[in-house]
Amino acid sequence: MKTDHTHTLTVGMAAAFICVILAAIMGWQLSSQHVQYDKQADYYAAEFAAKSDQEVMQSCSLTTGLYLVKCLRDELEAERDTKRSEADLAAQQKVAKWSLGVFVVSALSTGFTLAGLWFVLLNLREARKITAQSAHANSQAARAALAAHHSADEARFANKIASEAAERQLRAYVVLDSIEVEEMILNPSDIDILVFVNWKNAGQTPTRGLRWDINFCSFEDDIPNAFEFPNSSASPDFSSIGPGQISKDVSYFISSNEYESARLGFSNLYVWGWVEYSDAFVNTPRRRTEFCVRLDINNGPDGKGQVFRPHTVTKHNASDDDCLKKPTAVA
Repeated sequence: MKTDHTHTLTVGMAAAFICVILAAIMGWQLSSQHVQYDKQADYYAAEFAAKSDQEVMQSCSLTTGLYLVKCLRDELEAERDTKRSEADLAAQQKVAKWSLGVFVVSALSTGFTLAGLWFVLLNLREARKITAQSAHANSQAARAALAAHHSADEARFANKIASEAAERQLRAYVVLDSIEVEEMILNPSDIDILVFVNWKNAGQTPTRGLRWDINFCSFEDDIPNAFEFPNSSASPDFSSIGPGQISKDVSYFISSNEYESARLGFSNLYVWGWVEYSDAFVNTPRRRTEFCVRLDINNGPDGKGQVFRPHTVTKHNASDDDCLKKPTAVA
């Protein structure tokens, strides 16, 4: 496209140069003819004047007196009329010659004007082509930028999914592993119960800022629907659990009176608690796990001793967003 434009421009410049040369040649030729015509006119005018004087003298040589004066006057008037006609003819010839020159100049001016218009149209066409190419390039650049933006969004989305998947796979998951109950016989009439709540980190990274709380209560019937599962009076315990490890150092006392009432079937004994922790990842929320069980007390197989069976209830058994209460903001 650029080669075609260069070729067209070269042809146009060559045509303009030829027109200039032709105009110069025609102007020089017209000027030469004008000079030649002027010389010829001067020559013929002098020759005509000389001949006119001779003809006047010959025509009036045979007359005398008043007739001579009249003859000379008539001949001079005739000669003046002839000269006036010749001057008019010479003026008309000059006007015709200048008219031809004006016509040639006008023709050349028209040619130059048309050439100029042709160059203007050529530039306009090239400008439109360049504008169209620029618009196409801008459109392609906009499409490329949009595609790059989409690619970046997809990459960020894929990275987010990969990060979330890695976080879900590697984060700490603290769950209730087991509840162990042991009798602590102080004397035959005074038996306390030790309850061990074992937490396990089922994830692949350690916990940070882990804390927990355990509490219990007896009810004659099932646990009330409006029960709010309060914390114990003791301060929450703090610790850390590594991946796959189990905490076995948590024990709580249940008095012998509550134990005996539950063993005889007069009440139901409930134990509940929660654990809160942060995982190893940055800018992740606090985690929480809640549990609540009813301790069913049965006689042993031989009729001696007691068997404690934790029975999970519906409420206060969940993790993270499904928990009944929100975790505290402790790192």
